[in-house]
Amino acid sequence: DDAHHLVAVVAHTKGSQNSVWGTKFVLTSPKGSADQEITLVYVPEYDRTGVVGDRLERTTTLRGGKQLRWRDVLIDLFSLPQSAKTQGAVHVYSPGDVLIRSRTYNRRADGSTLGQNLKALSAGDLVDESTSGTIVGLSHRPGSRTNIGVAAFSDEDTEVEIRFFSNFPSFSPLGSISRIVKAESHLQIPKVFEEMGLSSVPLPSVTASVRVRSGGAVYAYASVG
Repeated sequence: DDAHHLVAVVAHTKGSQNSVWGTKFVLTSPKGSADQEITLVYVPEYDRTGVVGDRLERTTTLRGGKQLRWRDVLIDLFSLPQSAKTQGAVHVYSPGDVLIRSRTYNRRADGSTLGQNLKALSAGDLVDESTSGTIVGLSHRPGSRTNIGVAAFSDEDTEVEIRFFSNFPSFSPLGSISRIVKAESHLQIPKVFEEMGLSSVPLPSVTASVRVRSGGAVYAYASVG
């Protein structure tokens, strides 16, 4: 069977101050590898425009020892329109070894960028019902924003619970959030501290614990801004 890798989120959507979010996506074949037919599947989280809500599949040839690069993968590979406002998960299937890199970034009007790298994970790297995951290094101050993203690896809906703990000045629980992540798709939970009623509370050090209550494995990450 082909190897299955998951990149939790890619995006193409409008940002603040006339900026645009996009995802750079790179596939690399290790030196000495044979040519491969790679299948990439995009499963959107939501569709704001009414024209980009379909599950999309593309197959491409990765030559041995070479790279494939897409500056904005949803436009350049999946052929979505420049007007698209969408984000979701990408599943990569390959018969052999492949290195996968992605960076979702904001292109500002002055040409500068700000973004986050997300690596591809496979089944053994993910959180399932028999394990738990930990997101460290979180913090919050009034006016900042922390989003949590979760993507489902398998073709079943998955219930996820995320618990938050303050590490300083004393270890204490802050609250929890539970969500259903649709099969193979991505779910963004925006402004998690605001949702828990902590928008005005400074939190210098926070840890999040991720557990699967039912369903398949997931890929969880945080974005702080």
